[in-house]
Amino acid sequence: MTYYIFFIFSLLAMLPGKRGTSDPECSKIKDGHFYYYAKEGSELVKVSRMDSIQVELRPNGEELRNRVIWKSDCSFDLFINAYSKIKLSYKDSILATIPVNIEIKSVEKEYYTCLCTMNIFGDTIEILDTLYFDRSMSSTMHNTHPNRYYFRGL
Repeated sequence: MTYYIFFIFSLLAMLPGKRGTSDPECSKIKDGHFYYYAKEGSELVKVSRMDSIQVELRPNGEELRNRVIWKSDCSFDLFINAYSKIKLSYKDSILATIPVNIEIKSVEKEYYTCLCTMNIFGDTIEILDTLYFDRSMSSTMHNTHPNRYYFRGL
């Protein structure tokens, strides 16, 4: 009998699955409030994301309304300022059509890390970035349900 139990557990251990892998818990970052520090100037940038829309707000009031297309639980394409409320310059309108691929590398208690890759005009740009969970309430969203946020003004 003991032999059969050992045999069954051995078979279960060989089955594919998520047991023992280090896949990040990406469901935590699909909706929510985050912030990061800009590479240039180290200013704090607030981010509010709800599935397919991401709004970034800089201290000077500049707002980017980005389109998000999820490719998997831990990967999405970001189209920078694709939902802009103002007329974009020629250069910015071209950039809004080029996706930035975001791949979530790790999700920790206070932050997550991601690899951002953009192929633009024949060059590939890669940036490893950290976004922190913003536990405070953002002014661009309001809470109508404890687990769901809705954008105002879109």
